[in-house]
Amino acid sequence: MNYGAEQPLSEAGLRICRVVSEQPGIHFRGLARAATLPAGQLRHHLDRLVRRGILVELEDGGYKRFFLAGKHDPRLRPALALFARRVPRRIGSLLLLRPMTRTELRRHLGCGDSTLGFHLARMVQAAVVTKQRDRSGCRYALAEPELARQALAMRAQVASQEERAQQQREAQPGWQLGPRPGLLPPRTPAPGPEPILPANPPLGGATTLPPATPGLYGGDTVTAEPIAPAQPLEPEEMLQEEQPEPPKPAERREVVVPPEP
Repeated sequence: MNYGAEQPLSEAGLRICRVVSEQPGIHFRGLARAATLPAGQLRHHLDRLVRRGILVELEDGGYKRFFLAGKHDPRLRPALALFARRVPRRIGSLLLLRPMTRTELRRHLGCGDSTLGFHLARMVQAAVVTKQRDRSGCRYALAEPELARQALAMRAQVASQEERAQQQREAQPGWQLGPRPGLLPPRTPAPGPEPILPANPPLGGATTLPPATPGLYGGDTVTAEPIAPAQPLEPEEMLQEEQPEPPKPAERREVVVPPEP
């Protein structure tokens, strides 16, 4: 596809444009996963593509969403950005049937009133939904039902593509252990045999531990110091049982008997 660039795009730029063309309104993190690019590198290429007028960046609350310039009607972009979320998408599908009050929408959606009010306010602010008052209360309706129908159809197609991509990722062996784009793999030591120590080391020798396995990223190798054996005690240093002292002999006293008169 010709993206209207005066200079040829890099391989990463072509990959980004292909993903945005297949999934219009994709947010930044989803684009990083689909294009398998780190966040910093992706941000660099996106800034260049936006400056050259190849991509269009749209603010959607806390998300940055991207569209391919000149491919879709610009009026579809706000609806595509809003319908990327589940609750606004269900609101749009219900309002395609007929205008509804807030109570009717809450009954069909089964969500909290605060959640419904938050999404309705954003849809009214983006001019995707209009708010009308009549005798029965306040009713909500789609501003342009045909555009909303197209946006919902495109979002359904994108959702099916994302589901197929997720199924393909899960089918790959070890997909749970794969690192996320832009993140380093966890620093885990290399597997190795566990050290085996002798049960009763001899007293006359030295027991040494096997050397540690080097770390995954080339860390220093640590070798255990030899363990000195216990030295036997000399005979004079051994503890002797204390013997009880012998009893002292009784003192003898001489008795002088005076002579008889």
